[in-house]
Amino acid sequence: MKRLSIKFKVTFWFTLMMVITVAAALAFLIVIGEQTVSEATCLRLNEAVEDSFSEIKYRFGELDIDNDLDYYNDGVYIAVYSVEGELLYGRLPADFDRSTEFVTGEIRKLEGAKQTQYVYDAVHDAGKGYIVIVRGVMPASGSENAFEEIIRLAMIMFPALVIIAALIGYFIAKRAFKPVERIVDSAATINGGNDLSKRIGMSDGKDEIHRLAAEFDKMFDRLEASFENEKRFTSDASHELRTPIAVIISQCEAILENEELDDETRNAICSVLSNAEGMAELISSLLTLARADRGHLKLIPEELDLAEAVFAVGELTSELAKEKNIKVEVSCGDSVIINGDRAMITRMLLNICENAVKYGKENGNINIDLKEENANAVVLISDDGNGIAKESLERIWERFYREDEARGNGTGLGLPLAKYIANAHGGDITVKSEKGVGSLFEIIIPKKL
Repeated sequence: MKRLSIKFKVTFWFTLMMVITVAAALAFLIVIGEQTVSEATCLRLNEAVEDSFSEIKYRFGELDIDNDLDYYNDGVYIAVYSVEGELLYGRLPADFDRSTEFVTGEIRKLEGAKQTQYVYDAVHDAGKGYIVIVRGVMPASGSENAFEEIIRLAMIMFPALVIIAALIGYFIAKRAFKPVERIVDSAATINGGNDLSKRIGMSDGKDEIHRLAAEFDKMFDRLEASFENEKRFTSDASHELRTPIAVIISQCEAILENEELDDETRNAICSVLSNAEGMAELISSLLTLARADRGHLKLIPEELDLAEAVFAVGELTSELAKEKNIKVEVSCGDSVIINGDRAMITRMLLNICENAVKYGKENGNINIDLKEENANAVVLISDDGNGIAKESLERIWERFYREDEARGNGTGLGLPLAKYIANAHGGDITVKSEKGVGSLFEIIIPKKL
């Protein structure tokens, strides 16, 4: 039940409530209806029998029955018996069991083969101690038969009522939760598109749903403002830091040109230069991502041979891999022409290859393969290095995330930037990796933007 939608739950409980209500009402009507019809029938039978007493007299030594006494009156059959059970006057229904015993003073309900009949036997003193038994027989009334037919029809229609109640309940739930679906869809669109400028934008209303939508919009306003401030700060800080870092690098390089420096000073300056260059790389990545977040980073697409870019990145990677004696193999094949930003594509490939070198093992291997698949160009970059833990595979695309062992000495921006570049070209990057075995990055880029 917990996994079902709220619409289904509301429909279920609404239908259940309607079924219980209708069943209770039907049961109440059956009980009250039967009782009412039965009481009315018994009352009429009792009155017919007792009214006949005035027409039965014992006079002049014999039983005198007035001609006004009709053996069939208002649906009631009247018969007069002696105490010995001999029929003296009247008649009974043709299907009545004449062997039925006399039970005076009690209205009985007899279930016959064809119909139900009510019987009432009453003792009457006709005068001078002459006792007769007056029997009234009344077939089940038309109203009672009609009521039974109504009950049968109601029982047949009950399943239909359940279905109708379910459909009505679902319709009501769907209409009631339509604004909620709109909120969910809008939130999913904002989340999926990473565009905090969008809003749910429901019309003014005072009910809980409209108030919820309004609060969501206010929350998105605050989130957008917060993210915009963060992006602006990152962009401004990166921009402001570029100049002092550039000065530090240039000064360090100038100092290192002095051949009179002692080894200790030279090592210190080299350390400062190395860290400054790392800082410059970090600032450059931050500035690029900040511009991308604010929509200020524009691609400059051109027709380029991706095979040439892959080969060039392969050569750069070979230079970087010499220190670890890592062998780099490039398999480009024929030219693969795409429409993309040359600088961005090169940076994307180089970021992943640098990662492969940085976290590769001594005397390892890096393979760079380029192929075509339908309308896409596919670059496969594999290594036999440290690999990435399973729980970190999705998080490596987060900015500044570094896995404790495999990514302990990077900036944490190379892969997020590569992912952004691939997405900006309408493509994507996926990774397969096993800890201690190696990683395989697959880059898919459409040939045309």
